[in-house]
Amino acid sequence: MDSPRVSFTWPDGSPPEGFRDLQSDLETLILKSRTTIELIAYDINTHSDFLLNQAIEHVIQRFKPEIRVYADNMKPIKHIRKLYSGMGSRIRAWTWDKKGHDFSKMHIKSILVNGRHLYLGSANFSKSAMGVNAECGLFFDSKEQVNRFREYLGFLVESGRLVEV
Repeated sequence: MDSPRVSFTWPDGSPPEGFRDLQSDLETLILKSRTTIELIAYDINTHSDFLLNQAIEHVIQRFKPEIRVYADNMKPIKHIRKLYSGMGSRIRAWTWDKKGHDFSKMHIKSILVNGRHLYLGSANFSKSAMGVNAECGLFFDSKEQVNRFREYLGFLVESGRLVEV
C-alpha cells in the first residue's frame, strides 16, 4: 500500500515551505475524475464560484462522471442537483437518517474518485474550511483503502442510516 499524503489549509496565507496545500490537492483529486466523484460531507458549499465546484463542473463537462453525494441533510443535495443537473452526469444522493437521535450526524468528510483515489480529512467542502480554518486531510491512492471505505458506506446504507433520495 502506498503511504498517504497529508495536506493542510493555511488560514494566514500560503503554506510554509515543504507543506502541501489542501485546497490545491482537493482540486487535483477532483480533476482526476473520469467515471465517478463521490462527495461525502456534513457541509458542502454549492456556490458556483467555489474553486472545488469549478473543478467538478469542468470534469462533468469533459467526462460526464456519475456524481454521488452523501450528506447529513437535503440542503446540499438540493443545491448540487440544481447546480449540476442538465450537464449530462447522473446524480445520486443519500441523506442521513437520525433514527430518533436528535444530535446524530453524518459528519464524515471524504471524496472518492474513480473508485481508486480517496481523501479523508477534517475539512468540510466550504470556503471557510479552505480559507480561514485550520484543517488537514489524508490522500490515498489505494484500491484497498477505497474498498474498505466503500464497505463502510455500504454498511451505513444497508443499516438504513444513509437513505437514497
